Amino acid sequence: MGCAGALRDIWRSWRAVCLAAAALAAAALAATPAEAIQIYLSTANGATLGGLTFRDGDIVRYDTVAGTASLFFSENAFSANENVDAFSMLPNGHLLLSTAGNSTIGGLNIRPGDVAEYDPVSGVATLFFNQNLFLNAANIDAFTVLPNGHVVLSTVDSETLAGLAFRDGDLVEYNPVSGAASLFFNEDLFAANEDIDAVSVLEDGSIVLSTETGAILGGLSFRDGDLVRYFPLTNTAILYFSESAFSANENIDAVFVPEPGTGLLLAMGLAHLSRRRQRVV
Repeated sequence: MGCAGALRDIWRSWRAVCLAAAALAAAALAATPAEAIQIYLSTANGATLGGLTFRDGDIVRYDTVAGTASLFFSENAFSANENVDAFSMLPNGHLLLSTAGNSTIGGLNIRPGDVAEYDPVSGVATLFFNQNLFLNAANIDAFTVLPNGHVVLSTVDSETLAGLAFRDGDLVEYNPVSGAASLFFNEDLFAANEDIDAVSVLEDGSIVLSTETGAILGGLSFRDGDLVRYFPLTNTAILYFSESAFSANENIDAVFVPEPGTGLLLAMGLAHLSRRRQRVV
C-alpha cells in the first residue's frame, strides 16, 4: 500500500473519530436544558402562579422557563397568619424575613421594622436587623443583602437611619459594621413619587424591584405585579417578570433573585444541614 496510503488511512480514521466526538458533543449540548431563572417571591394578598395557589405569608419559587411554581416557605412557620413583605436569603440557606405587622417565628418576636434570620432546618430565628436603628417605628417593606455584607432596604414611609433621612421610594445602603447609611437608589429616578416594596440586587449592580403601584422607571412603564430590572449606569430598565403570569392582577411585595447556580448551591446546603441534624439527633 505504501507510506502515502497508510497516512491516508490514518487521516481517515482520525477524521472519523473527530466527527464522532463532535456529534456526541453536539448531542450532549442539545440535551442540556436551558438554565432556569429562579425567582422567589411573595405577594400582598393570596395569589395563584404557575398552577400553585399560595397565601401572603408564603414564599414561592417560580421557574421562568418551565412556568411552574412550588412552595418554598410556608406561612405556617409563623405563630399566626402573617404577610411577608420583605425577604432575602443568605448563602447558608437561612431566610431573612420581615412582616407587615408584629409576628413570631422560631421563638422570636419581631416588629415590622425588624428582620429575622430564620434557619429552616433547626426552626430557630434570631434578630438580623433591629428596628431600633431607625429614628421612628419604621416598617421595612424591601430588604436584601449585598456580597460585602451591607444591607439595602426601603420602608413603607419616609424614615431616618443612621442620620440619613430618606423616602419610601428610596433604597438605602446600611453598613452594619460602621453603622453608616447612604442613598443607594433615589426615588427621583421614577417619573413620579413611588413606594418600592420589593428589591433584590444582582452581582452586576443591576436592581430587580417592584413598587406598590404602577410606575415608570428608565423609560419603562410597569405594574405593581411586575418585576423590573434597572441598570443604574445607563438609567434603563427592562421587564424581568410580568404580572400576567399570575391568574389575576397581583402586587409583589417581596422578592429574591439568586445568581445563576446559587439556587442549586442553596438546595445542596440545606440538604447537608438536614443530614447533619439527623445524624446529631
